[in-house]
Amino acid sequence: MPHPTCTVPRPLPSEELDRVARELAEADAGTPHATLVRVRPGPTGPVIGRCSLPAGVHPADALIGQVVPTDWVASGVVAPARARSLDVPDDPGAPTTVVMLVGRDGHATSHALGVDAIEAGGEPPVGRIPDLLRRTLGLPTAPPGTSAAEWWRVCWLDALVAAAAADPDHRPEPERPLTSTLPVDLVQALVDEPGLCAVEGWTRMRQLAAEPEAPAAPGPAAVRRAVAPHVEPSVAAWMDDGCFSRWLLGAVPALDELLDLASALLPPEVVDGLRPMAVGHPPDPADPADPPEGEPAPHPGRGGTDAPR
Repeated sequence: MPHPTCTVPRPLPSEELDRVARELAEADAGTPHATLVRVRPGPTGPVIGRCSLPAGVHPADALIGQVVPTDWVASGVVAPARARSLDVPDDPGAPTTVVMLVGRDGHATSHALGVDAIEAGGEPPVGRIPDLLRRTLGLPTAPPGTSAAEWWRVCWLDALVAAAAADPDHRPEPERPLTSTLPVDLVQALVDEPGLCAVEGWTRMRQLAAEPEAPAAPGPAAVRRAVAPHVEPSVAAWMDDGCFSRWLLGAVPALDELLDLASALLPPEVVDGLRPMAVGHPPDPADPADPPEGEPAPHPGRGGTDAPR
């Protein structure tokens, strides 16, 4: 007897998914909490499945690791938000309701109630929530928009700021600014595997983060320890490289914020020496000195577009 086959519903047409986004925003106008939604075709139109989240629960925390069953053709979020004008300093913003939906065919739509600039059917949304919605459907996300060196700069500067906050007299060693803040095993790992600071470094980092057991080798174990507080192994396996990169970068302060903190804690001359490494400026061609032994060379500056924090 042949095995029964599972019929996968056809995705909703893009125009219909856009219409669902508008209707959800109108129906949930003024909602004080976020709701996860799923969409599937029905005999008289789209069927909406809803799961209201408790107050204070961020939709990212509820989406991460989820797998949407195949009978649902779209995954989405409805949430309260504030629409702020970029032209008005300190604009408190007007309350609005935002909807993001992603279909199994990859069509993504978003709509903010009463905000002309965010209209369903416009530019696809970008950021951690759209990434997570795509992963709930098993869809790939956009590739990493920056090299993994961005993450290691954040780790280094964050450790430096923490050390300076704990001890006002702390200063990075001028000749070895990384080894004076980062664990020695981690610095050695970055020296031994230069690819960890390249775009493809995200793949290696995610592989290490996704292993059920910590690696025995000191270098890979140090890389995993740096990532472990921000993503569990099962979640790293569920993500792809683009989602993983934006999740990690969104979980830590931006480099500019850390530089501001460093400026408040360290003398100006020290901060001036840190800034080129923090932003990844390449060496001056007139002074092509090698980096100090045991220090990975600074990677050239950011590439691509930063994901929203």
